[in-house]
Amino acid sequence: MFWPFKATNTLFLIDFIRESPIFPAKDVLPEWMIYSLPDGMWLLSYMLLMEAIWDKEDRKIRICFVWSMPLLIMIWEVMQYMGIMSGTWDIGDMLAYILAIILFVKMTRL
Repeated sequence: MFWPFKATNTLFLIDFIRESPIFPAKDVLPEWMIYSLPDGMWLLSYMLLMEAIWDKEDRKIRICFVWSMPLLIMIWEVMQYMGIMSGTWDIGDMLAYILAIILFVKMTRL
């Protein structure tokens, strides 16, 4: 993710932002905010983007694209819990996904 900054010798900007007093230190934030909240935000942004892209298309196509990722993510998380897939089961991730889905439904009134 940071290779453009390394290639242009501007990685110091990232370090400056990280050390800025504007943002709280990582150790004072709750773990769910660091690890689970971004997952839920990525899922919500994916769903909103797919809804915007496929808005004018057939309802079945739109539903397929919008809901494929939430379904796959939730299945993956459950399979981690069962020990079938690699990764670490995290209830915080599951709650973040559910919250993202609820927000999406409320925002789009599906």
